[in-house]
Amino acid sequence: MTGETSAWAVGSGGVILHYRNGGWTLITSPSSANLTALAMTSETTGWAVGTDIVQYSAGSWVKAANPFDNSGRGLNGISMVSSSEGWAVGDDGIILHYQNGVWSSYQ
Repeated sequence: MTGETSAWAVGSGGVILHYRNGGWTLITSPSSANLTALAMTSETTGWAVGTDIVQYSAGSWVKAANPFDNSGRGLNGISMVSSSEGWAVGDDGIILHYQNGVWSSYQ
């Protein structure tokens, strides 16, 4: 939930849903990959992860650079500290850190 009347959800095949004013709307997704977790830092900024990483900013979802792209591994969880810093975790012990506009592997 990003407010009393607004929420987001993600799912298989890149599905992104937005709940607003009492109803769910399917949103155009930049990904056809499974999306498994979502973190919104505000009504206008957020991230969704899975096999791809997608970012919501300025009213649109866009695919983001992914440090493990094409590895077949996916991310299962995300937590954003702020709009400029966050963490994501996934398969095979993947830990990613987002800072200064870049997702990088954390070891």
